[in-house]
Amino acid sequence: MRAKDLPTIALVLIQLPLYAQVNDTTEVRNGVFWIFERGRDGRPMGEGMAYDTTGRLVGRETYRKGLSHGQLIWYDGQGRTAWTVPYEKGFRHGVAIQYDSLDRRIHSITYRKGIKHGPEVYYHPNGRIHYELDNRNGQLHGALISLHPNGQIEWTGGFRDGEMHGERILRDSTGALVNGEYVTNYPLARGHYTVSCVNGRPHGKVVGIAVDGQLAYTGNYTDGSPDGEFIFFSPDGSIRRKEYYEKGKYVRSTQRGKRGAHTPDQYGPSLREER
Repeated sequence: MRAKDLPTIALVLIQLPLYAQVNDTTEVRNGVFWIFERGRDGRPMGEGMAYDTTGRLVGRETYRKGLSHGQLIWYDGQGRTAWTVPYEKGFRHGVAIQYDSLDRRIHSITYRKGIKHGPEVYYHPNGRIHYELDNRNGQLHGALISLHPNGQIEWTGGFRDGEMHGERILRDSTGALVNGEYVTNYPLARGHYTVSCVNGRPHGKVVGIAVDGQLAYTGNYTDGSPDGEFIFFSPDGSIRRKEYYEKGKYVRSTQRGKRGAHTPDQYGPSLREER
């Protein structure tokens, strides 16, 4: 622990006298102060509380045999529940749910032993499903479907082992196949992408824009399928990843090193450990 952290921790403990017991422990994890009690074996037990540097409660969880076990709850700046995350024997396990400021469910993720595995769903503000997809062993795998706020199907498509796979089809809010340029909004207002379609099949250049207006990616479709090069950009505008597809099938990719050691130019083998 750094010496400069001690005054802040002391301040938090002074503000929270109910937790200043002999067996209480304070740990700093990702800028959050966790206060919990240790059992005779020295392992965390009971309930842990998380506070920010102002002493505001931002989360709580329970422990069993020193490991997170049960429901982890995160709170927003107004004290409302922002996330509920189930844990089992130290791993995320079950369905985690994200809420907005009106206590509406906006996102759910299924975990198995610490990794995404199973359905992942995003919701419109009216409670209807916006995006529904599946993960397998931590990667997107299986069908993708997005829906309009009125419940009509928007996009259908799929993924295989984390990459786009197969044909994509787009329909408008009446159920008709789209012809011409179309703008699709990402869930949770995270940006949008634009592509032109012929009889519902995307064809030609696709451009993704992040929520801050920065270019997120560019790519190409042929007769409804990803075809050719997709380039993904970092917030600073540099290229972070390239993917290459042929008629809807992933072929290869290259990615900048974990510490930005190089910018991808020539394609090489796909290095899973870098992804």
